[in-house]
Amino acid sequence: MLKYICLSDQHAGAQMSLLTYLGDPKSGGADMQRVSPVTTAFATALDGLLSQQSDTPQLIILGDLLDLQFSDRTDATQSAIGYLSALTAGGRLDKTLIATAGNHDHALWTDARLGLDSTRLVHPDAGASYRQITPAFEPDPSVESRLLTNLAQASGFDAVDFRYPNIGFGDKGRAVFLHHGHFAESPYRLISKLRDAMIGTKRQFLTAEEISTENAGWLDFFWSSVGETGFGDESYDLYQHLLTSAGFRTKSARWSEGISEKLSEMLPLSGNLALRQGLNMATRVGFDATLGMFIDTERAAIVEALTTEGWEGLRWYMDGVAKTQIAEELGDNVTDLTFIFGHTHKPFADRLVTDACKAPVKVHNTGGWTLNGPRLDNRSGAGMVLIDHDLNVVSVDVLGTPQNGEMHRAAVVPLRDDTEGAVAFANAVRQWLAMSAPLWDDLAKAAKTAYDIRQKILLDLTNPDPTTRRNAP
Repeated sequence: MLKYICLSDQHAGAQMSLLTYLGDPKSGGADMQRVSPVTTAFATALDGLLSQQSDTPQLIILGDLLDLQFSDRTDATQSAIGYLSALTAGGRLDKTLIATAGNHDHALWTDARLGLDSTRLVHPDAGASYRQITPAFEPDPSVESRLLTNLAQASGFDAVDFRYPNIGFGDKGRAVFLHHGHFAESPYRLISKLRDAMIGTKRQFLTAEEISTENAGWLDFFWSSVGETGFGDESYDLYQHLLTSAGFRTKSARWSEGISEKLSEMLPLSGNLALRQGLNMATRVGFDATLGMFIDTERAAIVEALTTEGWEGLRWYMDGVAKTQIAEELGDNVTDLTFIFGHTHKPFADRLVTDACKAPVKVHNTGGWTLNGPRLDNRSGAGMVLIDHDLNVVSVDVLGTPQNGEMHRAAVVPLRDDTEGAVAFANAVRQWLAMSAPLWDDLAKAAKTAYDIRQKILLDLTNPDPTTRRNAP
């Protein structure tokens, strides 16, 4: 019955990820190979759930497995190997991993594109060439992210089915369409907006190829490679400061002062106070226009699963990118459509009226495994989306931030679906969760401790005493 398990936003390597092991900071990169208590508890609970049924489902990683924006690449990959190895240890998953890239690990897709181009140069008749997207609804064996393949094979998988920016499954008028979720938000298609402004046009929608082509460099430059730019601890500290408004203002003010001072020294009239103040102001505006966008994204929203602007962005993506690609690859006969995305770190299930399908689209979010800010009374949490052989879909709310100090047990997210197959699948998942309930309770306890530790780290960022910062309990 169970065909696919979809997870996302592990952010391996990021300090705020519950799946990153927080060990002795003096132990170096080798210490990152140890798995976190949350990883161990989740792998055990998932194995307990899978033991209730006989299928060997495929795991789908829907982006941001690795946190490459401000995290050290070695830390991120070692943490991801520990996580994936824990999931495969029970032997209940298919040996082929299905994956796509998110904004924080977009470098995986860049690696795949460059690999295609290098193959073409050596083997001109191979048919492989640099490209901007893959098919969504079928594998492309020529596409391989070498980093992801090696990481997966080190974790117990044999192969990776890598697709970007969308993954799809379709059968008999029913389709499931999956995307990490970043392109539904305007900051991640910034270059497309600038292009339209420069040439004096305004495109209502973009295709998958247009949105990927035009914004790939922007994603690589800021969202997926800052950790390699040589900023060292400064980039690490900046990432943590971005998770608090006060922390961001403190960090951006200090960086702006330093940058404006250096620039004024290299320009004529270096002693001019007005010049230095002007440079400082311009630098602050620059930080607000780039890094400041992070604070205003859906991930940073506190109490809503998705804001009004978020729903509009989702509808824009479905009416343009999704509708076009589904029609090109499946035709116009899809009457039952489900959309799965991550990115926002807030699991939910709902319906959305779009032009992509005559019936309302069933929308599921996979949540995320990080603490997004010092407040614990928010909608953030981790989920997983389960898909059966008939493409029925069920969301499970795995864990969330403590509410009044209490953690909830993993449960099916209700979404009314009157089809007989969908109801039967949801009831089966509820039964699997009930049979493995003690294991999910253990996960909740481990997550509560992990959230408390990371909350303390974030609160330390607003402490004026710098000696208290970055010290994990």
